[in-house]
Amino acid sequence: MLFLLTATTGFGGEVDYAHNHGLGILQIVSHSPAQTLRLTLPMLIPGDIKPGWGTHIHATWTNVWVSESTFLLDYEMLNTVVAATYGFNNHVGLSVAFDNRNYFGGVMDNFIQEFHDLFSIDLNGRGEVPKNRNVVQRFDPQTGDTVTFSASELNNSGVSLLLNYNITPGTQTWPSMNVLGIARYALKSADIFRNNHQICCGFGVSCAKRWSKRWYTYLSGGYTFFDDG
Repeated sequence: MLFLLTATTGFGGEVDYAHNHGLGILQIVSHSPAQTLRLTLPMLIPGDIKPGWGTHIHATWTNVWVSESTFLLDYEMLNTVVAATYGFNNHVGLSVAFDNRNYFGGVMDNFIQEFHDLFSIDLNGRGEVPKNRNVVQRFDPQTGDTVTFSASELNNSGVSLLLNYNITPGTQTWPSMNVLGIARYALKSADIFRNNHQICCGFGVSCAKRWSKRWYTYLSGGYTFFDDG
């Protein structure tokens, strides 16, 4: 007589993806100065790519001021993303996206400095330099040498291909989960890189959980691989 014992795992009582999705999260990537030069992982949760065709476009305008002992950043950046998605079914979906980052000297300095003054927030030296600048500076503390160039030299753009797989829609107890992989080809790289057509890739894992009709939790993490530039 033969007995076979197996262990199985599952999510009993699965629900519709919309149950744990809610309104979803804002489709905004990191605007960290270093990350915006190449691939920045999107925050994509289960149910974002629905079956059939879809489109997405957004633009974010960022004012950057970073003053350190070895470098200074003072500029504004407009990041524009246009994407098309296709969901083969409730589990597998693709996204093709074009992103463009444009660096310039903008108009938000005056408003930001007045806001800081109103609430007595330290400007970290921001009020001691001209407004609406478009500069990047690097300092050598040992020699005192300074290299200055226009932030517009950081302009970059690229096209990305993303593959998403929804593992489970979850249940009323367990969250929905998905994994994604993405690759970005640089159409134009920042002038500080040797290679003008870099290929970067990354992967991510996300989940979404509904707690009530109004409360949801979203969690997303990932890892990115860069070439040497």
